[in-house]
Amino acid sequence: MARIPGNRGEETGRLAGVVQGVQGGELSAVGHNANIFYVEDGKVFGGGHKGMTLNFPALIAKGEEETISWLKSQALGTDFKSTIWDEIWTEAAIVANLDDKELIFGFWEWVPDWSGGEESPYLGDVLGKMFTEFLHYPDMWKVFLEIIQPLWPEWTIELALPAEFAVRKVIITRIQDLKLPLIRDARFPPKSQLTERQKKLGFQMAFAIALGEDSAAYKRLKF
Repeated sequence: MARIPGNRGEETGRLAGVVQGVQGGELSAVGHNANIFYVEDGKVFGGGHKGMTLNFPALIAKGEEETISWLKSQALGTDFKSTIWDEIWTEAAIVANLDDKELIFGFWEWVPDWSGGEESPYLGDVLGKMFTEFLHYPDMWKVFLEIIQPLWPEWTIELALPAEFAVRKVIITRIQDLKLPLIRDARFPPKSQLTERQKKLGFQMAFAIALGEDSAAYKRLKF
């Protein structure tokens, strides 16, 4: 059973209980739609994928070696146009450019507490929704990137909505080719109103669920 890491002071009290009763463990295959790609030696390998879509942040948190290994294990090919999802159906996407050491990924929502069954509790209430949809809050995904970046040394990481870089209409493999508007360029981006400590504790809780507190991947994360 996943435990709440850290203490429960007044500042973090609003976050207490978010993860209680939720089973941590391996990444879940939940049957949602993603487009996944990697670039190596100038060639783009890709394809559509069903499963794990709602837990892509946990995949990225496993670091460069495990993420690339997973991508390469998916039997992706260079003739992928007919196998990938369009912008309406693509719920998550990832492009790992091994040549330039650039990673682009994005998703509609993150559901770290999904274990594949209706009985699995969703990260509910308003606060939980903020973490499942943290891409809507630039102050939150900046903290997320600070947590993830050390696991990808020498890599540049960018967040973008799937339709902006990895669907049938457009496949972008270099960060410099991403076009406005990106999430971060929203003219009046919403703010989460959480303190920095609350944001970090929230992500700590979410990763404890998604990866399992006893996993090597979780223990490598710094909050």
